[in-house]
Formats: sequence, structure tokens, C-alpha cells
Amino acid sequence: MLSKLGICSSYNDVQILEASLIMAPPEVIEPRAFCQFVFDNCDLNVNSIDGYSTFHNMAGIKCITPATSITYPSDVIQRREKLKKSAIVDKKGIVELRVFEKKDGMGLKNLLFENLDDLFLSKKYNEVPSVYDVLWMCGKWKTFENIAGWQGYMETITSTESFD
Repeated sequence: MLSKLGICSSYNDVQILEASLIMAPPEVIEPRAFCQFVFDNCDLNVNSIDGYSTFHNMAGIKCITPATSITYPSDVIQRREKLKKSAIVDKKGIVELRVFEKKDGMGLKNLLFENLDDLFLSKKYNEVPSVYDVLWMCGKWKTFENIAGWQGYMETITSTESFD
């Protein structure tokens, strides 16, 4: 009734739009793009009093960044005149099932665990290096020219401070 008044689209129009989107050529994603699938599920209990007839649903979206890495073959989606079920069902929008095959050498028994305490300097030394210490060490490691030795470096950094 609302579609007859021009307030919204009819159900048939929505189905034709959906079919047109499915039949449109897929987007081209550049290899440098980061692509991640995000899924979530919901359980809707239709009859919440008796606990039966729970509807389980799972849906997902495909996130791609940056947006400029997606190109489309055409800016226009060709609108289908009629809703042909056979054209839609013909392998469009179907994801084939892949069965996981466990290979030799896979499994939790093959994981290597390392002691992470060795990574933290505060456990090895009594004090944590200051920001100035780290900056000087980075400069020496990167072999910057004209970087002073430790004493000259500290004299330069602290020259404006008063020690009274």
C-alpha cells in the first residue's frame, strides 16, 4: 500500500534491484589493498516464553582499505526488466564450500613458546633507560654523522638546564 502512494519501493522493485546488483560485474580490488571479513551472529528467540523456535543467523561484511583500491568496471548498474530466477541462481552469489585438510606438522604440539620476560629491559636492569638514552642509542645505531659521544651528547642536551 505504501508503494502505491509513492512513499517506498515495492517488494518486486527491491527484488529486481537485488538481482541487478548480483548480476553486475564484480569490483576489481588491487593487490595492495587490505581486505578483512567481519562476521557476527545472532540468536533470535521467536517464542521467548517457551524457549523453542530459536532462529540462528550469521552475517558478514567485507572491509577493504584504502577505498581508492577498489575500481568498478562500470559506473552504471544495468537494471533488469524482469526478475528471472534462473539467471540469478546460475552460480551467481554462491560461495563454494572448501573443506579444511590438516597437513602433517600442523597442530598445537608444533607451536614454539618463548619467554617474553627476556624482551623487557626493566626486568634485566635496575632502571629503565630515559628518553635521552634511547635517542642517543638510536643515533649511534643508525650511525648518524656528527653525533657526539655520550658525554658530549649529555652536555649539549643539558646545557640550558640549571643544576642549582
